[in-house]
Amino acid sequence: MKLAIAISLALSACSTVDENLGNTSNDPPPLSAKVFGPTRWAISLGGPLDDYSHGLALTSEGDIIVGGGIERTAPLPLSLVSDGFITKRSVIDGSELWTVNLTPGDPEALSAISHVAVDSDGNLVASGSFQRTVDFGGQTLTCTRQPIASCAFLAKYDANGALMWARGPTVSGDLDYESFALADDGTIYVVGQAWTSIDVGDGPIAISGSAAYVVALNPSGAMSWGHAFTSSPGDSPATIAIAIAPGGDVVVTGGFLGSLHIDDQVLSSGEHQDEFIARFSSSGALRWARVAEPSAYIDPYSVEIDANDDTLALGTDYVAGSPYQKVHVIDPVGHDLRAIESASHGIEARALTLAPDGTIIVGGWIQTTTPDLGTGPLVAPSGTRIGDAAYLAAYDANGGALDAIAFPYAAPDSPQEIPWAIRPTKAGGFAFVATFAAPTDVGGITVGNAGARDVMIVMLDPPSS
Repeated sequence: MKLAIAISLALSACSTVDENLGNTSNDPPPLSAKVFGPTRWAISLGGPLDDYSHGLALTSEGDIIVGGGIERTAPLPLSLVSDGFITKRSVIDGSELWTVNLTPGDPEALSAISHVAVDSDGNLVASGSFQRTVDFGGQTLTCTRQPIASCAFLAKYDANGALMWARGPTVSGDLDYESFALADDGTIYVVGQAWTSIDVGDGPIAISGSAAYVVALNPSGAMSWGHAFTSSPGDSPATIAIAIAPGGDVVVTGGFLGSLHIDDQVLSSGEHQDEFIARFSSSGALRWARVAEPSAYIDPYSVEIDANDDTLALGTDYVAGSPYQKVHVIDPVGHDLRAIESASHGIEARALTLAPDGTIIVGGWIQTTTPDLGTGPLVAPSGTRIGDAAYLAAYDANGGALDAIAFPYAAPDSPQEIPWAIRPTKAGGFAFVATFAAPTDVGGITVGNAGARDVMIVMLDPPSS
């Protein structure tokens, strides 16, 4: 089944800034190791309109699973809608192994895949949202929040892409599923944002604006426990990422403005939005909750737990007026260890992962013509443009910069490209998925686009010895 459909992603145009702060320490750290090797393959997916993908997972064999959406036209007043897709690609050359397209029940129905993961049995779990009636591959779900509200869903597929089950929201209320994490015992921990009301087991909670939440679902989909995080009237907190610690605790991160109530703790932001981080036991008891950095202005994007049980929370800090990458490293009891920052402003961080050896990998997009991720300014080849291009950067466990690469546009004037997810491969390389809007040079391979914005999947080999 060939991929022929996708979702709209509204991306505001951002002006390129040209600001290089230099390294904030006395001297730039030495480039002690090359982490990123040559590009094995790079492919694009999509149709003539806007397409996107935020979901990326790897199978035990090393093949790549990507989830997202393809945009299509629809009757007014909607004009444009999207259809979700999941595709499995060969680790060898990126060729299509199978694709599942979520099928709309009528021209105004829509769907989107936000996150994918592979469980211990090799099955795939996907989350996202949908409107009206959608076929998930043999099972139909209908969202009753008509005419324009969305419903959240989880769906499970076997290793060959056959649907095992699809479920609408287990948690009652008007909500979405931003992300989830799979525990070894089959528990699915889901985070997201809710509007109007939410019930996480203790009765409906009325919401003014929105609320953030985390819930634990058992393998059959029933809720084991849940927490809703409410804030001052009019504020709109959201939980956007979750990770499972080695001992089974779960850590969530998200953004808020004003006062945020997490159980009996109240967190306060400064003048701008800030990032919250909270840690819970596997049974739902709150361990601790904190603001990532008081008086900052952080958009949170991802969280990981390393082998030492330390939390790494990735965000983009706008407090100085121009964005820069920041990873907060926090110990198991909630104390600061260090912050890993880009050496220049004009860096929008979006994706985070950990290599098996503990190397920290960050991805995002560049808003400056002289970007420095800590290894010295990156320079675009002649005739290409590095401003608004995607980047990957590598750091050791102590935050020392190891390597950085960018993927310049092949055209001198192009809109931004954004990597949304990165994963380490079994061979020691990395795979990432991005959205892009013009021909792009990916390590010597030029990837073209068919529409306004397409999906790009890239496989990087490990460095040659």
